[in-house]
Parts: sequence; C-alpha cells; structure tokens
Amino acid sequence: MRVRKVDMTRFVALFVSSLLWSICSSAQTPTPAAPGIEAIKTILTSTPTWLLEWKRPDGRILGPARISFRQEGQKFIAILDNPYLGQCSFEVLVNERGASWPGCEPSFQKELTLDATDSKVPFKGRGGPFTYTMRPDTQ
Repeated sequence: MRVRKVDMTRFVALFVSSLLWSICSSAQTPTPAAPGIEAIKTILTSTPTWLLEWKRPDGRILGPARISFRQEGQKFIAILDNPYLGQCSFEVLVNERGASWPGCEPSFQKELTLDATDSKVPFKGRGGPFTYTMRPDTQ
C-alpha cells in the first residue's frame, strides 16, 4: 500500500501539534488551592499591623491606613486607624481566599484576596470605585 505524501504531511503535522500541546499543558503551573478560612485568619493576626492603601479611579493613591486584626469570641475584628477618618473597628468576614469588610464608612464592602506569591503586598482587592492593597507594616 502506498501512502500519499499529503497524508504523511498531515500525519506529521498532527503528531507534532499533539506532542507540543502535551508538553505545554503538562508544564503549566497548577492553580494553587485556596488557603482556607483559618489560614487567612492566622496570616492576618500573625502580623501585628498592616498598611492599607487605596487607589482612586484617577490613579491617586491614598493612605496608608494602619489596620490590625484579632479574634473576639465568635467575631473576627479589624481596628483601622485611617488618616482621614480617625480610628474605628468593625467585623471582618473571612472566606477561603481572603477577607471583606465595610470599613469606617460602610458605604461599600471592601474585598481583598490573598496573593500567596507576593510576599511584599499579599492582599489586593476592590471596594466601590477604589482598588486596595494591604502589606505588612515593617515599623
């Protein structure tokens, strides 16, 4: 049986394509699993003070505000020292990937997610028109 040149070319092209796809898909980094609620709480409470900054839609960065977290009975609480609004405390909702809270002015919920690959700024998120970053206070 004689194989036509066109069929062999197609076969080689398909074989190389499938081989490359196999190599590339096995080399991809798997998506990390969510750390979990208790791990997020431990991360937040093991750092005495965090610096919270927020960026306005026009790109202007505000803050930083200092924020700390603690467990009070069944509630997980944040104490925020905001340079614009003063000090306040509020309950924090912790989920599998991060935390959310209303802040000193509960006009909108702030939601931050843990980025375990970024040790300098491990929490990032949004709330209303702002984007937020939260990093350990090194002072």
